[in-house]
Amino acid sequence: MIVASRMPREDVVARDAAGNVSPPSGLITVTAVTGASPTSTPTPPPGDILPPTRPAGLRDACLQDYRGVTFCWQPSTDNVAVTAYDVYRETATGYVKAGTVAASTFPNFAESGLVIGQRYTYVVVARDETGNMSSPSDPLSALAREGLPMPDPVCSVSYRAATARRPRR
Repeated sequence: MIVASRMPREDVVARDAAGNVSPPSGLITVTAVTGASPTSTPTPPPGDILPPTRPAGLRDACLQDYRGVTFCWQPSTDNVAVTAYDVYRETATGYVKAGTVAASTFPNFAESGLVIGQRYTYVVVARDETGNMSSPSDPLSALAREGLPMPDPVCSVSYRAATARRPRR
């Protein structure tokens, strides 16, 4: 038990892993607390420690007019908020990060520069503000598509300038 009998004055110093010590801070005044006692269970660390739910419902070709791969999924949930989704594409040696998508009510991903007609496998991981990550989604095999054709121009616009003259009186 700590008894408050006087107000001790203390300096604060920082020490790193190598044992280096910073110069002391200015003096601070600390008031002792009467009746404090240790607890047998430590308090959990403050902040969000729960990961978001794993992304689900991945569907290929959500944006038909895009040249490349597009897919979408159902939004994940979190006890605080999902802030982003990391998208990973499978390669011959493992998965590489293909991009990050901000959280939205219609999460979707698009990747260009791929071989049209080839399938690519993706997984998505949800992330919250404190960096907690969900389990990866089930893999999705997505087809790189040509997208919708761009229409040829069917009309043209031209302008002709003219100067108006006043009639003589």
